Amino acid sequence: MSVIIPTFRRSDFLIRAIRSVIDQSYTNVEIIVVDDNQGDDVFRAEAKERVKRNFSDRPIIYIEHKTNRGLPAARNSGIKAATGEFIAFLDDDDEWLPKKLEKQIALFRSLPQNYGVVSCGWNLIHSVNKYRRQVRPGFRGDLYKILGVNHFSPPSMVVVKRSFLDNVQGFDEDFKWRQDVELYFRLSQYCLFDFVDEYLVNYYYHEGSMSRNLNQKLKAVNQFIKKHGVKLSQNDVPWSEIHERKGELAAATGKLLTSTKSFLIAIKNRPTRIQIIGKLVASLLGARIYRKIRGIK
Repeated sequence: MSVIIPTFRRSDFLIRAIRSVIDQSYTNVEIIVVDDNQGDDVFRAEAKERVKRNFSDRPIIYIEHKTNRGLPAARNSGIKAATGEFIAFLDDDDEWLPKKLEKQIALFRSLPQNYGVVSCGWNLIHSVNKYRRQVRPGFRGDLYKILGVNHFSPPSMVVVKRSFLDNVQGFDEDFKWRQDVELYFRLSQYCLFDFVDEYLVNYYYHEGSMSRNLNQKLKAVNQFIKKHGVKLSQNDVPWSEIHERKGELAAATGKLLTSTKSFLIAIKNRPTRIQIIGKLVASLLGARIYRKIRGIK
């Protein structure tokens, strides 16, 4: 088992993440930290010093990028260095509960060989107001017709068979957002998915999280459609869903023409979903009101 932990400007959280891997009940683990900080800046110095001070007795593989290349590239560097049959990803600000890997490997061993991805539930924790709720994947099995827009789970939850990752050649480094959904979509063409029905990861949401940037999300959805649109359009539901999502993001960012066109495509391909009509009507009231109605801050 190889565990890949990319880090960028968050060395204060990194130690907690590494510690949660060391504390796993499943012990046959190779830890790979990929330092994606810029050159020899203060963030790299802090990360290296903290890892050395806290884990000098541990055989941690430490990879340094010469320049900041982004999260997909950092994960790919870890994949290239990994030697395990299974690959697990852990973001530097998240942490695993002690039996995560043990339970996921046990599930893998009980499944047919065509299962390539196993996730688990997670505790979503807002680091500022301490809001907390439990989340788990909503789908398992053959997800090819589901993963156009629906999210299986964040990378910190998944364990992937190395052979299937090699089939798809890892993450697409051109994607700055939705790179996990994009990877899962390609994996779904080769393997099945499952998850442990327990909450085994603390997943932290904090100010500055990448997931808050609506314009970048919209850009990533357009990028996803451009790359996979031919396959997605073969099935009405995912084609409708991806355009519904595009419509939501466009409406929230004030792109009325784009949102209207997207919602109309979504309605055409899934006319029984009346919620899309409601979103279309709300979008006509303007971005500020749309965000308020939809609860988008």
